[in-house]
Amino acid sequence: MPTKPASNGQQINPFETRWIRPIALDYISSENQYVSRLLDLVLSSDKPMQIVGMHGIGKTTLAFSLCREAIHRGTEAQHFRCGRQPFHEIRKSIETPAKLTVLDEYEQFSMWNKFRSRRMAARSPGKVLVITHQNQRFPTLVHLKPNPEAMKSVVKRLQLKHDYGEVIHPSDVETLMAEHENDCREVLFACYDLFHQRYKKNR
Repeated sequence: MPTKPASNGQQINPFETRWIRPIALDYISSENQYVSRLLDLVLSSDKPMQIVGMHGIGKTTLAFSLCREAIHRGTEAQHFRCGRQPFHEIRKSIETPAKLTVLDEYEQFSMWNKFRSRRMAARSPGKVLVITHQNQRFPTLVHLKPNPEAMKSVVKRLQLKHDYGEVIHPSDVETLMAEHENDCREVLFACYDLFHQRYKKNR
């Protein structure tokens, strides 16, 4: 992920990396209690489930929101990026009763680790959620698709959070979504540059 630098002066760019990381954002949907409803489905399932969607669509942001909601309810939850963390830590998490284990970037697992994780998840007393670009043959919790209205809401909230008006407007978001083929992550990176240009020009 490209890193946008933090502001050194008084001006804060609301699209700096620290504000737009998946762990820093709340997942926004047009449906009320969306995250809570999805978590209910995960925790009530006796099988591992998957979130599927294209690159940059918000899968990891949703995964972190689900983990926060689980912890808020008193359920232990842990997020892993497959292929980057020791498998024995993942195995320990999966085998913990009632714990939610999120396996992000599932495609990064080797075939052997996919086989092992699938077998463990099927037998586990805990809950497993797989985050993937393509169907991995788990029951699908949700297949995420582009949502321009939710993206407009994210951009607006980020600006209001730091007491700015709408320097970047809904029409800008629509244009950027088209330019970046609905990759929300790239849209937010583009917002950084656009905000910087406009705010500096209007000062």
